[in-house]
Amino acid sequence: MTSTLNAAPGLHPGLGAMVHEQLTALAQRYDDAAERLGALGHRVGGLGQAHGAWTGPGSRAFRARVERHERTLARDVETCREAARSVRWAAAVLAERLAALETAAELGAPLVSVLSTLLGPGVVLPSLGSERRG
Repeated sequence: MTSTLNAAPGLHPGLGAMVHEQLTALAQRYDDAAERLGALGHRVGGLGQAHGAWTGPGSRAFRARVERHERTLARDVETCREAARSVRWAAAVLAERLAALETAAELGAPLVSVLSTLLGPGVVLPSLGSERRG
Protein backbone atom coordinates (compact mmCIF):
# COMPACT_ATOMS: atom_id res chain seq x y z
CA MET A 1 0.00 0.00 0.00
CA THR A 2 1.32 3.43 -0.89
CA SER A 3 1.78 5.71 2.08
CA THR A 4 -0.63 8.63 2.11
CA LEU A 5 2.34 10.95 2.44
CA ASN A 6 3.95 9.43 -0.67
CA ALA A 7 0.88 9.59 -2.90
CA ALA A 8 1.56 10.94 -6.37
CA PRO A 9 0.95 14.69 -6.77
CA GLY A 10 -2.63 15.40 -7.72
CA LEU A 11 -3.83 12.04 -6.41
CA HIS A 12 -5.57 12.04 -3.08
CA PRO A 13 -5.58 8.80 -1.15
CA GLY A 14 -8.98 7.61 -0.05
CA LEU A 15 -10.18 7.94 3.49
CA GLY A 16 -10.09 4.16 3.86
CA ALA A 17 -6.40 4.09 2.97
CA MET A 18 -5.61 6.87 5.44
CA VAL A 19 -7.54 5.16 8.25
CA HIS A 20 -5.80 1.87 7.48
CA GLU A 21 -2.39 3.52 7.49
CA GLN A 22 -2.95 5.29 10.81
CA LEU A 23 -4.38 2.24 12.55
CA THR A 24 -1.61 0.01 11.20
CA ALA A 25 0.95 2.47 12.58
CA LEU A 26 -0.83 2.34 15.95
CA ALA A 27 -0.72 -1.47 15.89
CA GLN A 28 3.01 -1.31 15.18
CA ARG A 29 3.48 0.92 18.22
CA TYR A 30 1.70 -1.71 20.33
CA ASP A 31 4.02 -4.38 18.89
CA ASP A 32 7.05 -2.20 19.69
CA ALA A 33 5.81 -1.71 23.25
CA ALA A 34 5.34 -5.47 23.61
CA GLU A 35 8.93 -6.04 22.46
CA ARG A 36 10.27 -3.49 24.94
CA LEU A 37 8.22 -4.95 27.78
CA GLY A 38 9.42 -8.45 26.84
CA ALA A 39 13.04 -7.29 26.93
CA LEU A 40 12.43 -5.63 30.29
CA GLY A 41 10.91 -8.88 31.58
CA HIS A 42 14.03 -10.80 30.53
CA ARG A 43 16.26 -8.26 32.28
CA VAL A 44 14.18 -8.49 35.46
CA GLY A 45 14.38 -12.29 35.27
CA GLY A 46 18.13 -12.09 34.76
CA LEU A 47 18.41 -9.84 37.79
CA GLY A 48 16.53 -12.40 39.85
CA GLN A 49 18.81 -15.21 38.65
CA ALA A 50 21.96 -13.17 39.26
CA HIS A 51 20.97 -12.73 42.89
CA GLY A 52 19.49 -16.23 43.23
CA ALA A 53 22.30 -17.45 45.48
CA TRP A 54 21.70 -14.61 47.90
CA THR A 55 20.15 -15.97 51.09
CA GLY A 56 20.45 -12.93 53.32
CA PRO A 57 17.68 -10.95 54.97
CA GLY A 58 14.96 -10.01 52.51
CA SER A 59 16.06 -12.51 49.86
CA ARG A 60 12.71 -14.32 49.73
CA ALA A 61 10.82 -11.03 49.46
CA PHE A 62 13.19 -9.92 46.70
CA ARG A 63 12.69 -13.14 44.71
CA ALA A 64 8.91 -12.93 45.18
CA ARG A 65 8.92 -9.34 43.94
CA VAL A 66 11.03 -10.29 40.89
CA GLU A 67 8.67 -13.16 40.04
CA ARG A 68 5.64 -10.90 40.45
CA HIS A 69 7.17 -8.31 38.12
CA GLU A 70 7.98 -11.01 35.57
CA ARG A 71 4.36 -12.24 35.60
CA THR A 72 3.00 -8.69 35.36
CA LEU A 73 5.29 -7.87 32.44
CA ALA A 74 4.34 -11.11 30.66
CA ARG A 75 0.64 -10.19 31.02
CA ASP A 76 1.37 -6.68 29.74
CA VAL A 77 3.23 -8.11 26.72
CA GLU A 78 0.26 -10.31 25.87
CA THR A 79 -2.14 -7.38 26.33
CA CYS A 80 -0.09 -5.25 23.92
CA ARG A 81 0.04 -8.06 21.35
CA GLU A 82 -3.71 -8.63 21.62
CA ALA A 83 -4.33 -4.90 21.22
CA ALA A 84 -2.11 -4.87 18.12
CA ARG A 85 -4.06 -7.78 16.62
CA SER A 86 -7.37 -6.07 17.37
CA VAL A 87 -6.24 -2.75 15.90
CA ARG A 88 -4.99 -4.49 12.73
CA TRP A 89 -8.31 -6.29 12.38
CA ALA A 90 -10.21 -3.02 12.88
CA ALA A 91 -7.94 -1.29 10.35
CA ALA A 92 -8.72 -3.89 7.71
CA VAL A 93 -12.47 -3.87 8.35
CA LEU A 94 -12.76 -0.08 8.49
CA ALA A 95 -10.63 0.40 5.38
CA GLU A 96 -12.78 -2.09 3.48
CA ARG A 97 -16.04 -0.47 4.54
CA LEU A 98 -14.81 3.06 3.89
CA ALA A 99 -13.54 2.04 0.46
CA ALA A 100 -16.98 0.60 -0.31
CA LEU A 101 -18.61 3.87 0.78
CA GLU A 102 -16.16 5.88 -1.31
CA THR A 103 -16.93 3.71 -4.32
CA ALA A 104 -20.65 4.18 -3.79
CA ALA A 105 -20.18 7.94 -3.50
CA GLU A 106 -18.06 8.04 -6.66
CA LEU A 107 -20.73 6.09 -8.54
CA GLY A 108 -23.59 8.04 -7.00
CA ALA A 109 -22.79 11.51 -8.33
CA PRO A 110 -22.64 10.52 -12.02
CA LEU A 111 -25.71 8.34 -11.58
CA VAL A 112 -27.75 11.27 -10.23
CA SER A 113 -26.52 13.41 -13.13
CA VAL A 114 -27.54 10.78 -15.70
CA LEU A 115 -30.94 10.25 -14.07
CA SER A 116 -31.69 13.96 -14.01
CA THR A 117 -30.69 14.19 -17.69
CA LEU A 118 -32.87 11.23 -18.63
CA LEU A 119 -35.87 12.18 -16.54
CA GLY A 120 -35.70 15.86 -17.34
CA PRO A 121 -35.80 19.05 -15.31
CA GLY A 122 -37.97 19.33 -12.27
CA VAL A 123 -37.17 15.86 -10.98
CA VAL A 124 -37.24 15.83 -7.22
CA LEU A 125 -34.06 14.27 -5.91
CA PRO A 126 -33.99 12.72 -2.46
CA SER A 127 -32.67 14.90 0.33
CA LEU A 128 -29.29 13.99 1.72
CA GLY A 129 -30.53 14.69 5.22
CA SER A 130 -29.23 18.26 5.39
CA GLU A 131 -32.73 19.69 5.60
CA ARG A 132 -35.08 19.13 8.50
CA ARG A 133 -38.79 19.19 8.04
CA GLY A 134 -40.80 20.78 10.80
